[in-house]
Amino acid sequence: MLSCIKEISKKGIKNITEKTIKEHLWTKDLPPVDLVIRTGCENDPHNSAGFMMWDTTYSQLYFTKTLFPAFTPKELEKAVKNYQKRERRMGR
Repeated sequence: MLSCIKEISKKGIKNITEKTIKEHLWTKDLPPVDLVIRTGCENDPHNSAGFMMWDTTYSQLYFTKTLFPAFTPKELEKAVKNYQKRERRMGR
């Protein structure tokens, strides 16, 4: 995000919109993320450390206590099935 803001500033762009920001991100060619799976951790399972914050704004979040090395295809299937049951409101 910092790189994006520096690039916009360097170009002297004054009218900054959501589109302007997306166009200057390293992930500008990637689609928005639908589902973020957060595997187990010892302290705060909700800590994402700002991971792809712009691209995950309207993502659905799935938390599991299963640690990553033990996260199997069966666990992934469980997460996807959970996601399929959700209503996507896109921030509304």
